[in-house]
Amino acid sequence: MNILVVDDESFVREALTETIREASSEYVIAGAARHGEEAFEILQSHPVDLVITDVRMPRMDGLELCRRIYEYNPEISIVLLTGYADFSYARQAMKYQVSDYLLKPCDSAEIIQVIEKLAEAHRLQRFQKQVEQLRHSHVLEKHLNDLLYGIPIPYFNQSILPVYQCIYLLCIAPAEKVPHLIWNEQQALNAVKNIAEEWLEPQVRAVGILEEDHLVIYMFNEHVRTLPEMEALALELHSAIQSNLKLTVKLGLSQGAQHQSEVPRRYRQSCQAMQAALQEPSKHLCSYGNEDSEQELDEWVPDMSEKGKRRVVEHMLQVIDERYPDNLSLRLLADEVYMNPTYLGRIFKEDTGHSFNYYLNLVRVKQAKQLLEDFRIRVYEVCDQVGFKDPAYFSQTFKKYTGVTPQEYQNSRQADV
Repeated sequence: MNILVVDDESFVREALTETIREASSEYVIAGAARHGEEAFEILQSHPVDLVITDVRMPRMDGLELCRRIYEYNPEISIVLLTGYADFSYARQAMKYQVSDYLLKPCDSAEIIQVIEKLAEAHRLQRFQKQVEQLRHSHVLEKHLNDLLYGIPIPYFNQSILPVYQCIYLLCIAPAEKVPHLIWNEQQALNAVKNIAEEWLEPQVRAVGILEEDHLVIYMFNEHVRTLPEMEALALELHSAIQSNLKLTVKLGLSQGAQHQSEVPRRYRQSCQAMQAALQEPSKHLCSYGNEDSEQELDEWVPDMSEKGKRRVVEHMLQVIDERYPDNLSLRLLADEVYMNPTYLGRIFKEDTGHSFNYYLNLVRVKQAKQLLEDFRIRVYEVCDQVGFKDPAYFSQTFKKYTGVTPQEYQNSRQADV
C-alpha cells in the first residue's frame, strides 16, 4: 500500500513515516509533503493509495487537498489528522469521502490500526476489480466466439464491445506439429493468444478466441485502416511470436468489417487465408482478396453453418438452464439474438429432438421435483418458483411428464421417508 504523509511540522512527518515503515514492509511511503500543494504534485506523479494529512497547513490546507484528491481520484483513501479545535472544521471533508479521522496527538497503535483497516479494504477492492475484469473478459470472449458463427450479441450486451470503426479478423495456426514435450496444441495457442493481445494493444484492441486447431484474433480499430496497413501489423506480430515462443505459425487475414453482422463471413475469409498460408512454405501471411468469392468460401467450409447451428442451440440450452423461472418464450429468445423464431425453433428441435416448449417444461418439472422433496414447501409455491404462472397448468404439465400430480408426487415421497 502506497502512503503519502502530509503535515507542515517536520517532526510529525518524520514520526509518522517511521511508525508506518516499522509496522509492515507492505506499507510504502510514497512521499512526505509539507502542505497540500506539494502533496498534490506528488500524488500526480506517484501511485498513492492512502493520504494521511493534517487539516491546518499553509498554502493549501487539508480540506482543500481533500477536495482536489476527490476530484482527481476518488479511490484514494484519506485520513485527516485533527485537533479538538479543528474537528468540526474537519467534518466538512465528509463530502469528499474521508475514510477516517485521527485526533492529535496520535497513538502509534491507533494509526496502524486505521492503516490496516484501509489496507484490507484496498485489497478487497482490488480483488473485486480483478473478478469483475475476469467476468467481463469471459462474457466478451463468449459473445465474440458466438459471433463467429452468426449468433448476434444480445441487445442488452451490445455495450460490451470495444469501440471500433472497423474490425479485422486474424486466424493463426501452428505451421508444424507442436512438440508434445514442451506443450500441447491448445497450450501453444493460448501462449500465442497472450502475446498477440499484449503486443497488439498499443495499436488496436485485440481479443483472442481459441478454437480447436487455431486461434482467432479480433482486431478492433478505432480508426479505419487499410488492408496493407493491417498486413504490416500482422507480419510484425508474426515476428514477435516467433521471437518469444520459438514457434512457427501461419496467419490468415480477413478484409475489414464495418459492422458485427459481417463477422461470420470475415471469419471464413481469414480461415481460408490461413489455409492458403499453411500450403505455402515461403509465406507467413496470406490475406483474403476476392470480395466476390462467397461461393468459394461456402465450398471450403461446408460445416461452418452446422457449427453455427450448434452454437445457437448451446446458447438456447444455457438460457433455459439459467432462466427457466422467468417468463421465457421462443419469440423472446429469438428477439434477443435477432433471429427468426420459426427458424430458431426448427434448429432447436433438429438438434435436441424436442420442441422449445417441451424442453423448457421438462427442465421446469425436473426442478419442481427437487423442490417437492422438501415437504414444508407448498405446491403453489413450487409452481411459481419454477416459472409456471397457472397452478392448474402446472399440475397438468407435471402429470404429463411424471404420471402423477405434484401433490401426489410429494405425498409419495413423504410416505417413503
